[in-house]
Order: sequence, then C-alpha cells, then structure tokens
Amino acid sequence: MIKSTRQYAKWAVLGIMLLAVPACGLPRGAAITSEIVNEERAETPTYEVIRVGRANAAAIATWPSTGTNDSFHWPKASNGPRSAIIQPGDKISLAIWDNQDNSLLTQADGKTVAMPGLTVSPTGTIFVPYLEEVVVTGQTPAQARREVQNRLSLIVPSAQVQLELEPGQNNSVNLVSGVARPGSFPLPDRNYKILSLIAQGGGIAPTLRNPQVQLQRGGTTYRIRAEQLFGNGAHNITLRGGDSVVVTEDQRYFTAFGATGSERLIKFE
Repeated sequence: MIKSTRQYAKWAVLGIMLLAVPACGLPRGAAITSEIVNEERAETPTYEVIRVGRANAAAIATWPSTGTNDSFHWPKASNGPRSAIIQPGDKISLAIWDNQDNSLLTQADGKTVAMPGLTVSPTGTIFVPYLEEVVVTGQTPAQARREVQNRLSLIVPSAQVQLELEPGQNNSVNLVSGVARPGSFPLPDRNYKILSLIAQGGGIAPTLRNPQVQLQRGGTTYRIRAEQLFGNGAHNITLRGGDSVVVTEDQRYFTAFGATGSERLIKFE
C-alpha cells in the first residue's frame, strides 16, 4: 500500500494499496486484502478502489499531480549590487568633523561630534540637529552621507560627515532551523547569497536525512533539495531583507503492506 502524507484524489491498487485503517498497526498481512475487497463492494465506501491494469494505466497517468511535488520550485539566481540600501528600522551613526572656531556642532575642546544609533523612522528619516528630518531610506550609505553633508554645508560649510550603517530587521534574514547556529543575520549588501547564509549558520546539520531548504519570501514558500542547491550554482540565489530560510528533513513517505512482501514505512529519497 502506498500512502502519501498529502491527500490524494484517487486511490490506486496494484498489490501496493493506499489505505488508512484506524487503530491498526503494521504489519497486517493478508487481512488487509479482505478489507480492501470489502470496501470496494460496499454500498457506501469510504474511499475509492481502482484496479490498475494495462487497460487503464494510460488514463491513470494523466491524473493531476498530487502530494508536495507542485511546491518544489525555486527563484532564479541573479547578482545584486555590492552595497546596502537603508531601510526603516536600521540604525545610522554619524560623526561630524568641523575645525572652525565657535562651531555650531563641536565643543571648544574638540573638533568632532558623534551621533550614534540614530534609528531610521518608519517614514525613512533621521533627525540631525539644525537640519531637522533628513530622508535616508532607499539610499546607499554613501548616498546618505552625501545628503547629510550637502544639507549641512548650508550652515557649516567646512563640516565633513562620516556615516555608518547598522542593519535592522528589514535588512536582515532569518535562518530558522536545521543548522548549527540559527538566528537573524544582517545583510552586508544586496548580493548576499543563500549559501553564504547557510555557511554563516554553521552548515546543515549532518543528522538531517535528505534535507530540504525552504525560502519564505512574502507570502510565498520556495523549496529545493539541499543536494540540488549545493550542486548547481544557478540555484544560489540572492537574499532579500525579511527572507526566512528553514532547513528540514523531507517528511514524505508511503506505506507498503498487503502483498508487497515488505510491510513498512518507506521515506522518499
């Protein structure tokens, strides 16, 4: 008997049968055959029994795919720019240098002022004294630094600005399970690949049987066998902020019993 963990629209019988019998265990032996035959003859059967042979094999081959195979799809790989993009929730640290006497920004005994940990607001701005709100979201750190310096030059012409970015949740990806060190990992740039993430998490646990890699992006889940991901560079996709990666074992199996000669659970390889 073959039993998928997913619901099947029809049940095929050819020595290997698809059957769920409450409160019974394996092995069952010949008793299963009589139960199948009785169900086939019942006036109100609980499942459909279809005898498979040469006459209907071609028609059965046209049945729609079932189970989990239809969800095994994967995005196309592409390269991204090697620079980060500032998103709401990121933290910006500014250091402003000004060598003028009586500077608006610096103290008399120093030529620099530090503004650490400025959180980018939901509207994409940071507050800078004398400049009010400065829009930085959607810009690279270099572009944002120039924006702050250009705004600042109107009141402090000699000032120089240094800017550092600390990625927040919108610029991070989550490695949920199946690796040595799961966690949330900041994106260093927009060209950060999924294999780099798995390596940063310590690699896939060797105890996983036939591991599957799942990518959750927005409302869509993509899946691929780890063997395929490692074996083909075209599958090494670029990650986006907010992505979640889950590594699990392939849970699919079927149950063989009846006249198969082997009554056991058989996992998919």
